[in-house]
Amino acid sequence: MNIEDVTVSLSSRDGKKLVEYTTYKRGQKQPIEPRKPVLRPSEINNIEELYINGLHLEQYKQHNYDAKDYYIEGLNRDPGDVRCNTALARLCLKNGEFEKCVGYSDAAIKRLTLRNQHPVDTEAMYLKGLALKYLGKYDEAYDVLFKAGWNYAHRGAAYYELANIDCMNGKFADALEKLDVSAGLHEGHTKALNLKAAIFRKLGCAEKAREAARTAGLVDPLDMFSRVELARLGDDKEIIETYGGKPENFIDVACDYIGAGFYDDALFALGLTGVDYPLFDYYRALCHDKMGQADKAAEYCKKADSQDTGYCFPSRLEDMAALECGIALYPAGANAYYYLGCLYYDKFRYDAAMSCWEKAIERNGGHAKALRNLALAYFDKKGDFISAKTRMEKALESDTTEPRLLFEYQHLLKNMNIAPEKRLAVYDKHENLMLMRDDSYLDYLTLKSMTADYSTAIELAKTRRFHIYEGGEGKLTRQHAWMHVLYGNELAGKGDLGKAAEIYKDGINMPKSYGEAKTFFNQEAHVYYFTGLLLEKQGLDSMGAFAEAAVYKAAVSELSMFRALALRKLGRFAEAGAVLEEMMRAGDNLIENRDRRTYYGVGSPSPLPFENDIVKNNLVEGYVLKAYASLGLGKFGNAEDHIKKAGDLNPHDFRIYAFHCIKDRIDV
Repeated sequence: MNIEDVTVSLSSRDGKKLVEYTTYKRGQKQPIEPRKPVLRPSEINNIEELYINGLHLEQYKQHNYDAKDYYIEGLNRDPGDVRCNTALARLCLKNGEFEKCVGYSDAAIKRLTLRNQHPVDTEAMYLKGLALKYLGKYDEAYDVLFKAGWNYAHRGAAYYELANIDCMNGKFADALEKLDVSAGLHEGHTKALNLKAAIFRKLGCAEKAREAARTAGLVDPLDMFSRVELARLGDDKEIIETYGGKPENFIDVACDYIGAGFYDDALFALGLTGVDYPLFDYYRALCHDKMGQADKAAEYCKKADSQDTGYCFPSRLEDMAALECGIALYPAGANAYYYLGCLYYDKFRYDAAMSCWEKAIERNGGHAKALRNLALAYFDKKGDFISAKTRMEKALESDTTEPRLLFEYQHLLKNMNIAPEKRLAVYDKHENLMLMRDDSYLDYLTLKSMTADYSTAIELAKTRRFHIYEGGEGKLTRQHAWMHVLYGNELAGKGDLGKAAEIYKDGINMPKSYGEAKTFFNQEAHVYYFTGLLLEKQGLDSMGAFAEAAVYKAAVSELSMFRALALRKLGRFAEAGAVLEEMMRAGDNLIENRDRRTYYGVGSPSPLPFENDIVKNNLVEGYVLKAYASLGLGKFGNAEDHIKKAGDLNPHDFRIYAFHCIKDRIDV
């Protein structure tokens, strides 16, 4: 009997089957077809595929490829294409570029209505209606949203927005009719139910208001809008206990009220918690301004500007209006500009963000966060390294307690090709900040190694308890191995073979204080390879060390060269050649596709600050691989050419330093 033929089940006393298991028989499924990365927009043959690829990137929130590039390429080929214009309108709406959204929507609508004023697809009309509503052009928005409601797919959403505009105009009966349509089309539409509750309350129909709010609460027990409505009616006394520590929840409800013009209700929602939070006051200012109470609104803007910026992260499109109100009513304040700049930057509106941060600094020259953000923007978006450096230095001067500023300043210096000795001097000047971050401390160890102070780097590493973070695994252990290899090589070169052997051995053993256990995937081929050379020099058995160095551990890297050299020592020349050829191919691929980022998001490393130049990164990586591979092949001239090309781009890359340290010590 085969185990695949056995089924085990458990039944209740009355014969009802509770659970059953049959061993899965492998080999029955069709093999999964590998999904390939998207092509460049210019490589795609037709507009439909450009749209489909862009939509895929948009839906999966691909962070290394921009859906907009595919839609724009489609419009370059056909400026009136409905799909690409609608997609760009959608992206512009998400980014708060409302005028642009209207423009793209109009282009799509023009093509859609060539033959029929009521097209099947009305998404472009719906998007235009929303954009016009955000722009405060309510009459225009009303007409367009009605047209969007012609199509079933957008009717419910369009009618909800129409009901909001009716509420603004005091047409509550019309609003209730539209909300009935909207809620009828979408079961569980809590926003529609809650808006009905608010309207009934304003009409004096308290019981109907309670019924609508309670229905919304039954649909979604975590729905806060319904809880606020019940609190407005005096029925919900526990709302603060449930939501009191999360101010963003109250702002979400306030935004729903503001969308209907119910500013007094928005103020009630914001007043349910005693938490001080800058956005609370900016929204209070917006509501009072809308109610014609400009003086009171200005007071709230001033109060918001005085609060700590540490935990305030604007993210909604509605936040833009609140912050713009803050700027208009209290122009002397810096923080509204700072917050709005952060929101614009998040929405890919880099020039607008930089303008806001510059204005924040005009009002507060020591605004460290705005200065820091400007440094990143100048470097990454403008290529202005000097302005970036000036801003980051001012940020570090303005806030001497924030270790992140030192960490990022060091990465800026690194990517400006500042020498290790000068960077070490910066760490020594700000030693207290350097000691507060593991990544800064590791960078300090790396710089110590690059100035050939290996023993100090090794001792400093031993004295610290590290806390490894997700995404940082392997960085410390990799540097640990290199420090010991280079120090061991130095000692061996001086004839101190016994001490060199100890250092190589320590390079394989990780201190517990590292907080990272040694795994099979630790790349230690160079440690074992040089251990093997040392044993060989002493006339001892070296094959065990070379055998360890020859084990495949991880994806191709510069350390693969040592694996290839060890394979040669074991007489496995074909395998050695294959490893070096793989390194050459990987390097060539990086150089040829220098403009391409990794496609699949899971497991892809996030670039460090000031390291977004993908062309530079890929070229350095490619030339380093080819340099080490050429060295392993004995093509010393080629190796020097490749490492020089890498060094021209990034002269202080640790792998380049290591190359020059080991190139004359390997046995080729």
